[in-house]
Order: sequence, then C-alpha cells, then structure tokens
Amino acid sequence: MKYFDSFEEGRFFHIFGHAVGFENLFRCAENYRYFLERYHEYIDPVAHTFCYCLMPNHFHFLVRFHLQDNAVHHKLMRPLSNLLNGYTKAYNRMFERRGALFINRTRRRAVKNDVYLNTLIDYIHENPVRSGFCQTPGEWRYSSFNQFEAWRKHSSQHESYLYNQLFEGAGFFSSSAAGLGASA
Repeated sequence: MKYFDSFEEGRFFHIFGHAVGFENLFRCAENYRYFLERYHEYIDPVAHTFCYCLMPNHFHFLVRFHLQDNAVHHKLMRPLSNLLNGYTKAYNRMFERRGALFINRTRRRAVKNDVYLNTLIDYIHENPVRSGFCQTPGEWRYSSFNQFEAWRKHSSQHESYLYNQLFEGAGFFSSSAAGLGASA
C-alpha cells in the first residue's frame, strides 16, 4: 500500500487526509483554529511536528513520533483517530450535518531520505500557492511556513542546530509557538 506505511518511533512521516466528496474540512477561521487546538491536544504527546498546512478540503503534517513501544503503530493511530473523530463530531454539530467528513483512511508515508524530507517540506508549504489561494506560501494563514522560514534563517547560521532540530530535536511547531493559524 503506497500511502499506508506503518508508524515507527523515530521516523519522519507525512500524514495527510482529505474530505469526502467535494466537502470542505474548514469553512471558517474557527474551524482551522479548533482543528489545530485538537491537533496539539492529541498529537503533541506522541509526536513532534515539523511543518503543516491546512487547506480547505485537506491537510498535511510532517511529524516524527517519539513514543517507544513494541506496539507503536497502534498506539499512534489512536490519537490520530481521536483527533479526526472528535473534529468530525464538532464540525457536524456546527454545520448541522451527518456522516463522515474524512475519506476512510488517513494516509501516511514514511520519509525515507533527506532529499525527500526537503522536497516534502517545500511541497507542504507550497500547497496553497499551487491551489491558487495565494501568491506566496507566507500569505497562507494556516500553515507553518512563516515559522519554518524564521527557524530556517536562524538555523542556517548554526548548521549543527538545524541538524539537531530536524534529526534529534523536538520539532519547532508546538501549541505555544503555533499562534494557532495566526498570520506572521
């Protein structure tokens, strides 16, 4: 299965999901904010997030899991499932709708090398530009692009810092640093 790699502790993963049909996952700023709040509640305890982008009908996250356990895949799927199910319930209440909001299975792909890692970071941040929502990635409010660029500029002066954060560190996107979708 091309996009359903099993989660492993210590590896980077591209996690992405899409709305069913032509539905939007996020119809207003409150939806984006709420999703990111719940994301931090459920995912921060098990993974470090390095970048993200929320689009109206789909999302992308680059994460590395830090849970150490033999049954790591199942323990990591539960918080992700809780996030998506909880968001769906809140969304359905808000918009007086019923049924599934997300396509059946959230996709996940292991990042196998640093070339793909760099390509993926750019891909995630360029999503709103490719979709015609903005001219530059920094204009999109619901991504980590501005945080990531500030981090990249700082770390380019300290190569070992960049290495440590990407490959040994705790990530840089946390609920306290996120601004929950606020413009930079």
